[in-house]
Amino acid sequence: MILNLLMKAKCSRFQFFWLGTAIAHLLLGGSCDNPYADWMIFSAIKSGMIVFFVLVVGACSTTGMPHQPADELADDYVTWMRVAGLYPVSRIPVAMGFERWKHDYAEEVGDWSAEAVQIWSPALEGSKVPAAVLLHAPLLLIEDEVAADRFGLPHPSADNKGVKVDTAKPTVLWRQGTTQFKGRVLDQISYILWFPERPKTGAFDLRGGSLDIVIIRVTLGPDGKPVLYDTIHGCGCYHLFFPVPPTRRKPMPEDKDMREAAFVPFEAPILADGERLGIRITSGAHYVVGLEALPHGNGAPYELSDAETATRTFAHLYDRNGILPQSKRLERFILWPMGIRSAGAMRAWGHHATAFVGKRHFNDVDLLDRAFE
Repeated sequence: MILNLLMKAKCSRFQFFWLGTAIAHLLLGGSCDNPYADWMIFSAIKSGMIVFFVLVVGACSTTGMPHQPADELADDYVTWMRVAGLYPVSRIPVAMGFERWKHDYAEEVGDWSAEAVQIWSPALEGSKVPAAVLLHAPLLLIEDEVAADRFGLPHPSADNKGVKVDTAKPTVLWRQGTTQFKGRVLDQISYILWFPERPKTGAFDLRGGSLDIVIIRVTLGPDGKPVLYDTIHGCGCYHLFFPVPPTRRKPMPEDKDMREAAFVPFEAPILADGERLGIRITSGAHYVVGLEALPHGNGAPYELSDAETATRTFAHLYDRNGILPQSKRLERFILWPMGIRSAGAMRAWGHHATAFVGKRHFNDVDLLDRAFE
């Protein structure tokens, strides 16, 4: 598996040669019985420098990276972190971990149960939100097992040093935007759920911590009907795509190497008149594990609130990199070589890097054109 991943990493023959030479030197230099120990120690040091040089060249190279438009602004990936973290090698176990997560996610989809589900419906009466926002607001089918499974309105804490989520006011924030697809500018609507936390499952849980956010985005075609849904968490993780037929996933360069390609677990349903999209969300981890077409039901109502207005009250709590410090996760100590600051922490809008291996942002203007047709 490791050799296969190295091949997918597209290391040049030059890199393979010098890596092999350097590793051989290091291994030989480790023998205290070698009569030329002093020379071998020197060679090991030299070889270590060669390894570092080769990996720096690989980390700084554009090989294996998606094309970036010339006029693109600075992104949320930090080159020096990838260099210092020996990214060409450290990305290998991360890529393997992503493949394992996809397998675990499939199990989550199969294990989801409707027995302990709370259904939430958008409040229609008295709503003053734009018509399109109300029309496409989803039904939420959330496994309601712990207090952290209740979403609400985010606001500054009493001491103004953190964000609290008022679950007594079930609220979904919304935000409108645009993207490009097939030569057209298309409207997008994002629905944002704030949870008080992602509960830790144990002392060594790397992903649990304060606050959790789920973002559900719909891209609308020229006729105003959905062509694709995609979701992420507030950290940028777990980017899932759900195309609405006839939109479909097309082959990508990332499919042939180690980078994270657009992950499509299944298609989204085509909605008939009078139907809404129902979204299944798990307890605790808050994974989106199912989409279904449902009539507008009699679930508990939730309010819709403008995201820009709501988050303006605590915008000062984000650091200069758009990160909410109170939501830091332990996984940041493991994943920093991927070049993402404080992996796992909640982020301000526009700061969502969504791939650990390779590069991808939630708001890339060419995101859909790269992966769908």
